[in-house]
This record gives sequence, structure tokens and C-alpha cells, in this order.
Amino acid sequence: MQLEISAKTRLLLLIGDPVEHSLSPVLQNAAIRKEGIDAVYLAARVKPENLGPAVRGLSCIGCAGFNVTMPHKVKILEHVDELDESARVAGAVNTVKNLEGRLVGYNTDCKGISEALERSGFGQRNFKAAVLGAGGAARAACIGLSSFGRGPRIVLVNRTYETAAELAAALSKRGLRVEAARWEEMPSALKESDLLVNTTSRGMYPGLDDSPVPREFLRAGMAVLDLIYYPWRTKLLREAESVGSKVITGLEVLVYQGAESFRIWFGKEPDVGLMMSAAKEAARAREPA
Repeated sequence: MQLEISAKTRLLLLIGDPVEHSLSPVLQNAAIRKEGIDAVYLAARVKPENLGPAVRGLSCIGCAGFNVTMPHKVKILEHVDELDESARVAGAVNTVKNLEGRLVGYNTDCKGISEALERSGFGQRNFKAAVLGAGGAARAACIGLSSFGRGPRIVLVNRTYETAAELAAALSKRGLRVEAARWEEMPSALKESDLLVNTTSRGMYPGLDDSPVPREFLRAGMAVLDLIYYPWRTKLLREAESVGSKVITGLEVLVYQGAESFRIWFGKEPDVGLMMSAAKEAARAREPA
């Protein structure tokens, strides 16, 4: 179905800084067209100092909803009127719905991670995971892993140990089984893990030849999830696949969290397969040579 814009077309946005790399407009507009919804999804760069005015403006013009990406996922908490339980638990917002001028914040990142694991065939529930990083994405990963598994044991491996220890303590208070480890302890953490999750930016374009994990620490029998989706097959994933690891891409997480955002905005089930194929086609088209 061809997208037609009229004075009645509802507006949805992605806001962040930067946003030029995002595939969200591709996958969301594919689902919108398939359902015949009179709406359009665009991306807008919003600098940190302009977040408050931008959010107020979106509310005032009746924007139906928007996604929030880095670096605004935590700061946006100050600018919404209400938090869904998903956002309260995650401590971050990536999806906002405009309910007649009242902005409600949600978090679909955790859902995206747990669904990516579910659909990948990673069948373990009582597993041990090593999560690289200790920022907002690591927090979402820990929550997503815990909702997927049955009390999984999670080790946060970070270059700044104190940051990992602080996050581990906060998550432990919520009943998650999380501990911190120093970066140099990565080999032993991986040796004992069934799942590796990279939430750092190492391997993201333009650092195509970079990986947070040396190849010799990867092995068959473990699963590797990299939240990076540009490129969508990072060096970490390529090397993991070469040694027989199960690999799960950040592109899959992006699509599943995007599908959950779609459900929140429209109250409809999107064609997730279409969203995935549209995202993969766009990712392949822009893959660095």
C-alpha cells in the first residue's frame, strides 16, 4: 500500500542524537502501510539541551507518540506525565504514547531482548550470562534476561568496575541475581557463561574491525547477542558464528522492541515478519563495503 499524507495523517517520531543511522522509520512505516493506518513515522535529531522544549512541542502539536533513543532514555523520565510499569522497572523510557495531551512513558527494550532470545531458539532458562557494559542498555539487558529466564545468574563485566558494582547492587535490590566483575576477569566470566550479551559500542560503525571479546574466548555451545545493529553482523557475531556459537543480532532486538511500540501506539498486532524483512533489506543496502 502506497503511503499517502493528508492533513489527518498522524505523526510518530524517533528522537535522539544522532538518529541518521536508525532503521526504525523503515520497519515502522512498513508495518503502518501494511495495516492501512493513516500515520507516518519520521526521525528527528534532538540535542540534549533541547529535549524539554522538543517534548513539550510534540505534545502540543498532537504527535501520536514517539520513540526515544540515546542519549535521552533516562532524561526523558523528567518530561513525561506518567510511567508504565515497564519504564519504572527499567528506569528508562524508549516509547512514549500521547493520550490526549498526557504523555505516558514505556520501555520496550527489555521485551525486545527477551523476545529475541525466545525466537532464536535459546531454550535455556536456568542459565548464566555475561553482560558487557554497565549503562542503560546493560540494565535493560539484565531485566530482559531475568524476565526470560528462571532466576538466571548475570555477571556485569565493565571497564569501570565501580559502575558495574553500582548497577549490580541496584538490580539485586529488585530481586535479580547480578554481580559485577572487572574487565580483566572477562575470560573466567565467559568460561562459565551460557550467554554473552554485548551492550557496549565496540564494533559499531565505523569501528568495523573492533570487537569487545577476543575470538579465543568464544566457543561452541554458548549464545552471543550483540545489541549493535550497524553493522548488523558485527565482528563479534561473525567470529562467534565461526566457532559454532549461536548468534542473535541487535537488528532482531530492534524489530521486536519496535513491534511492541507499535502495539502500544495502535493497539494492533503488527506484521513482525514484514518489519524484520524490511529492516534486514535496509541494513544490507547500507552495509559498509
